[in-house]
Amino acid sequence: MIRISDEAKRLLGTLWSPDSDVLRLVLRSSEVDGARELAFGHGRGKGADQIVQHGGRQVLRIDRSVSRGFDGSTVEVVDGTLGVVQPGPDSQTTAPAFSFTGRQK
Repeated sequence: MIRISDEAKRLLGTLWSPDSDVLRLVLRSSEVDGARELAFGHGRGKGADQIVQHGGRQVLRIDRSVSRGFDGSTVEVVDGTLGVVQPGPDSQTTAPAFSFTGRQK
């Protein structure tokens, strides 16, 4: 499971999503080299998604493959943008492929 900091939840709560879509954190293949990378995007939620709520509403769904692959990591605001901080003594921050495509409220 991935932990989401309170600051990240607040930031996620300000983002707009189209009706019937949710903001999701997923793994995507890079168009350049085919490498897998984290990305935020709008889409339909899936039953196995990790659901993140803030202020009584859903602010993010995390794809099951991301939750498993980044188990123990934390989504945090790092230098003004969201990043996934991996656990461990040599922790690294992995920035999603793009920050936000949606509008802020």
